[in-house]
Amino acid sequence: MADEAIVGKASKSIFRTPCGLSIAHVAKAETTFAYKEIFEDKIYFQHGIEVRDGDCVFDVGANIGLFTIFVQERYRDVTSFSFEPSPEVFPLLQLNIAKYGSRARAYPFGLADEERQATFTYYPAYSIMSGFHASDVDNRIAARAVILNQWHERFPQQEDPEERFLEELVDGILNRKTEYPCRLRRLSDVFRETGVAEISLLKIDAEGSESEILAGIDPADWPRIRQMVLEVHDPDHTRGPAIRDLLESKHYECVSREEAQFRSTGISNCYARRRC
Repeated sequence: MADEAIVGKASKSIFRTPCGLSIAHVAKAETTFAYKEIFEDKIYFQHGIEVRDGDCVFDVGANIGLFTIFVQERYRDVTSFSFEPSPEVFPLLQLNIAKYGSRARAYPFGLADEERQATFTYYPAYSIMSGFHASDVDNRIAARAVILNQWHERFPQQEDPEERFLEELVDGILNRKTEYPCRLRRLSDVFRETGVAEISLLKIDAEGSESEILAGIDPADWPRIRQMVLEVHDPDHTRGPAIRDLLESKHYECVSREEAQFRSTGISNCYARRRC
């Protein structure tokens, strides 16, 4: 496979992983970050979260498919359903799971509380920040904090970067964006169409859409979802407690954790396991 190509609307290059995979991706910095989270830190497999051979996994907000690939490579006979609404990124997801996901399917839409169209904001300089709830204020705070946290991790003995340099980096991420109309569907509707008996792990990384995604689950389907890991965006510190209350009311044990790279962003992970 060539290192550079055009796939649909997306300009694609190849990311060579330390474990020998060749991944079609958007930008090296964000793929390096996501690879470390998923393959090295294993952030989706903490606080008792596990996947077993033969399980079924839903990857909501799949981006280029790194989590789907990790599951497909690590476990036998796992069925994966991957959802990515971005028309820029979806062709890359298709390429990657065609190569590494023999039991994976990709869907070019997002999930929400009802079937509808919505505006999707795409940031080509940092595609994993793209979503249906783009807020220039919140995204600027989050991008700035992530850059500073990564700077402190890489250069612990150095002072913070100059303010002008920091603002240029943030502007480079946020000032280039494109908006697309995208389809949204309810998780329970897709659940029925797939015909699966149980979702062993529902992973949600949807940049602020997590509450709406959960609202698209019918009461009868909650017992059929064994585990969840959600990235929760909570800039005003209200959404996280509300999501935790909802999950606990549906008989899940929950643990919330803020990763070091997301300090001061309002972003945390919620790990939920269904009680026996």
